[in-house]
Amino acid sequence: MRRFVPVLILPGLLASVSPGCIPWVEETSSETITRAGVAELVVRLDHGSVSVGEHLGAEVEVEVRRSARAPSRGAAQEALEDLLVEFGDGEGSGRLVISSRLATAGAFRPWEQPDLRLRISVPAATAINVRTGSGRIELDGLTGAIGATTASGRIVARDLRSPFRPDGHPIVLRTADGSIEGENLEGLVHAETAEGSIRLVGRLQQVTALSADGRIEVIVAEGGAAREGRWFLRTADGSVRLRLPHGASARVSAVGEIADEDDDEEAPEWEREGPLALTSVGHGSGPHIRMRTGDGSIRLRIGEPD
Repeated sequence: MRRFVPVLILPGLLASVSPGCIPWVEETSSETITRAGVAELVVRLDHGSVSVGEHLGAEVEVEVRRSARAPSRGAAQEALEDLLVEFGDGEGSGRLVISSRLATAGAFRPWEQPDLRLRISVPAATAINVRTGSGRIELDGLTGAIGATTASGRIVARDLRSPFRPDGHPIVLRTADGSIEGENLEGLVHAETAEGSIRLVGRLQQVTALSADGRIEVIVAEGGAAREGRWFLRTADGSVRLRLPHGASARVSAVGEIADEDDDEEAPEWEREGPLALTSVGHGSGPHIRMRTGDGSIRLRIGEPD
């Protein structure tokens, strides 16, 4: 079954008339889907930003916001009408798919600039899989399986939980061009960007953080760092920073310049074996943490920052 969000051109949304400015029209519409048993949300956009958070209700609520810029008001209105948002699902599947497309696919009109923003609220523990070709992704307060990918845009994640267990799903955050910022995360995290920085903070149990060009910073709060597993923090160009809580235990290997111990914070002693720098934290019986940089420094600290 497919549903189309109607396009409403609201009165009072006037085009700009300032000299040299592109006339624009903005339209906002909201639709609430009250469907029990939605276990998985899938979002597939060619272009547009997405924000997803949990709420206490049993329904999925989607606010669709469109805007368009064009040389004339009529052209801007036409661009809005051309931008369709579709809701699809299989009966009884528990899966809701939200996608977007242009009604006149293949038309090349570079003077039109349509923009799409989705704000979505889901029931607790709903699995989330979001993909956009270009746009920012924000995730807030989610407790189900989480996957977010954008070809161009920043990813911001707050208060996400993926409990650590052998069959657990990691929080997956990917962008080809943009930074990744995660605050108050819990569990397993996989973050990857081709160009941009990565910063992850929380009760992290296992982390993979990869950047082709950008700084990596991981801060593990008290209660984080599992007793086993493999961590991999790697960037081709940039520094790698890791902070572990007091009481953590791990084996650490590093490739790159070890940052000078020029502060009063607790830091381990490193030993060199060829290109590798080796150290242990606590009893050294915990996970194996690998830190790599092609052009930058490595820094490992223990405990809360001063």
